[in-house]
Amino acid sequence: MPAGRARGRRRPADVLIPSLEDDMSDATDLVDRQIAAYRARDLEQFLSFYAEDVRIRDFDGNMLMNGRAAMRGMYEPLFRDSRSWP
Repeated sequence: MPAGRARGRRRPADVLIPSLEDDMSDATDLVDRQIAAYRARDLEQFLSFYAEDVRIRDFDGNMLMNGRAAMRGMYEPLFRDSRSWP
């Protein structure tokens, strides 16, 4: 039996969950920042969330965008020609 644990006693769930909650918080913070950049039409900030060699595919596996430069080509006119969100 591991030192410090009494036989038959279990660790409370709240001791095990915080790391999962921290991971979820980090992930949701990242997504929130990406959405904020999109809504603000901040192209550079929005693209910073993607790797230089990002590949965007549709459901069938067809390549839609290959690389951050291709994303820039797709999103630049969209951001330029549409208003930002409140």
